[in-house]
Amino acid sequence: MLLAAHPLCPGTSFEGNGLALGDYVYEYTVSGGGLCPDDIALITISVTDCALCPNPSTAGFAYLDNTYCLGEVLTATVSLDAGATAGTYSAVPAGLVIDAATGAIDIAASSAGVYTVTNL
Repeated sequence: MLLAAHPLCPGTSFEGNGLALGDYVYEYTVSGGGLCPDDIALITISVTDCALCPNPSTAGFAYLDNTYCLGEVLTATVSLDAGATAGTYSAVPAGLVIDAATGAIDIAASSAGVYTVTNL
């Protein structure tokens, strides 16, 4: 989690990766100038585990088989885990012909190889 700098306050950012679960209170001070006093803001950031969120999103999916042979089947279709939603499917390395919207793989048009498919 990275909170980017505000355009009026360049150089301000917050990096929250690796923090334990809980609430964190940060004090941010803007130095005053001349007759203007310093201005202080307290910022509370809550770090929670998404497994505890009321409706965590999931992208779990599977294909019927982990291995397919060229010429054996024409298309490998996706089965989503319970509660999962289809996002955008992609594969690496190049060579697998995959429908980004459905995750279906065109076996006949794909090159032989080992691929990693993601659903984001």
